[in-house]
Amino acid sequence: FSGLTLNLGNYSNSLESPTLSAAPYTCASIWLDFDLKLLNNNPTGKEYLTIEVFKNGAWTKLTDFVNATSMDWTAQHVEVKSILGKAFKVRFRANGVDSKDILHWYVDNINVYAVCTPPSALAVTDVKDNDVYLSWTAPNCSQGPEPTWLTWDDGTNIDGIGLTAGGSFDVAAKWDASMLTALEGGSIVKIKMWPNDDATYVLRVWEGDGGETLIYEETVTPSVGDWNEFTLTTPPAIDITKGLYVGYNVTHNAGSYPAGCDGGPNAAGYGMLANLGAGWEDLNAYFDYNWDIEVLVGTGKSPQKAVALVQKPIVNENRQVAASGKINTNSTVSVHETSAPLASSLQGYDVYRSDDNKVTYHQVNAAIVTGTTYTDMNVAYGVCYYYVTSVFTECDSDSSNVVKASIIVGIDPITNVGGISIYPNPATELVNVKSDYSITRIDVMNFVGQTVYTNSDVAMKSAKINVSTFTPGVYFVKVSTSEGVRTVKITVTH
Repeated sequence: FSGLTLNLGNYSNSLESPTLSAAPYTCASIWLDFDLKLLNNNPTGKEYLTIEVFKNGAWTKLTDFVNATSMDWTAQHVEVKSILGKAFKVRFRANGVDSKDILHWYVDNINVYAVCTPPSALAVTDVKDNDVYLSWTAPNCSQGPEPTWLTWDDGTNIDGIGLTAGGSFDVAAKWDASMLTALEGGSIVKIKMWPNDDATYVLRVWEGDGGETLIYEETVTPSVGDWNEFTLTTPPAIDITKGLYVGYNVTHNAGSYPAGCDGGPNAAGYGMLANLGAGWEDLNAYFDYNWDIEVLVGTGKSPQKAVALVQKPIVNENRQVAASGKINTNSTVSVHETSAPLASSLQGYDVYRSDDNKVTYHQVNAAIVTGTTYTDMNVAYGVCYYYVTSVFTECDSDSSNVVKASIIVGIDPITNVGGISIYPNPATELVNVKSDYSITRIDVMNFVGQTVYTNSDVAMKSAKINVSTFTPGVYFVKVSTSEGVRTVKITVTH
């Protein structure tokens, strides 16, 4: 920003991108790369370059830089989270209390791009003769935070509450926006609740500091007197800039006490909100309890954008609430799955091999691999390396981790090797090696070519190898004799 020629106080000037689209991407990371330079005047630590993203109708900070010291051109690499499938914008905002304390923020070479997610945990699971067996883990296409349970209750139901004359009311647990910052991009995947009596139950989610906007509801039929865990049909995305209320609406007859609660102490303002017909109020003035309501904010692959619903007003002539006095301590959970995971655009995988010590790689699969295993057949003797990529409708991923495979020669091309016996095979403790000729050296290698045992002081026609400490698996015993060398494959089990 070289255009700040005036001394400005409490200023905010922005460089803003056009609208960008991450709509095609279902399993990727979106990255913002740019070069940054600062010419500083006075290192006050009060002048900033703030990097922000516009999504869901509001600007959210990605990161910022402060005028602690001058900075030469430096490459920056910032992930733009929770925007897959959405339109968004980015901006660079110079802001602070006194512009004369800096000369210029410089930004150049701005690039926004997607990187599709690769598979992980590629491993060589076996080498048999000249065949290499590979396996890997599918890419993690979840979006948002790690699964996190939110709750105010202690997990044990102690009582139930209802309207004295019966009727309808809403109950909810509440979380402020400041409590949700680590859950950006999350959706409400599951709701757990304890229905204490027979009634009609409708799961509900509201947003807003006052819980004024209903964004989700789903009628359920729970098991009474037990924990019930419901997977929501269309998980609503949470907005971390707004308060969150999660609970249910209940309609019941007089004499029943359907809304389950723990024995307290009450989390004032959060654990026991109710709408009895005149808006939300905290029932801690009457009960030192918390509703038995627990919420899983998860990593739904395609979180559903919250849509405001029309909520019918609750009308109760008698708004008096009462506790049942029942004691329930059952702690089992009834699980109710109501939806299947949403699929990504993953088509399969491509497998690549290097035969020149990772200088170049070539694709070895003729057709796309749809599973998470592959066997590379008839590989030449020697050492080779592999990686795997994910193939999506919208792009190919970067490579997985790289693994090494060693294809060891079975018999060296020399004559008069003589008979060599190695037994038992499979082995658990001792392996006997016997030869028609004097043994000069024994080496044992694992399936990736690492030497795990060596004995170069044999000078006899027989020897024993203790394999009791070996990790179970396939090994190659290389026996060198006065007349030649032979390698034999064995299996170690425990």
